[in-house]
Amino acid sequence: MPVILILLVLFDGLATWLGVGYAGHKEANIVVATMMAHFGLGLTLTGITLFKVVATLFLAQVTHLRLARIGMCLAILVYLLASVLPWSVKLLIC
Repeated sequence: MPVILILLVLFDGLATWLGVGYAGHKEANIVVATMMAHFGLGLTLTGITLFKVVATLFLAQVTHLRLARIGMCLAILVYLLASVLPWSVKLLIC
């Protein structure tokens, strides 16, 4: 399960980089968009993606806890609905 979540995190970073940097789409997350305006696209996405991967690896260490497994499943669902689906549509239609 952690591998799936890490792959989704990496997809999100790559899709955001392609969508914002090359296709001209705007970032929907206001916090991320503000960070991009201050620190630039590459530094922001690298930092956020690295943070998410480290958080996932930490969560993977406690998967023996039921709440951690539930949190990981919910994170996968949210990534599928809020990242993979929207970016796939935007990048395929552009």
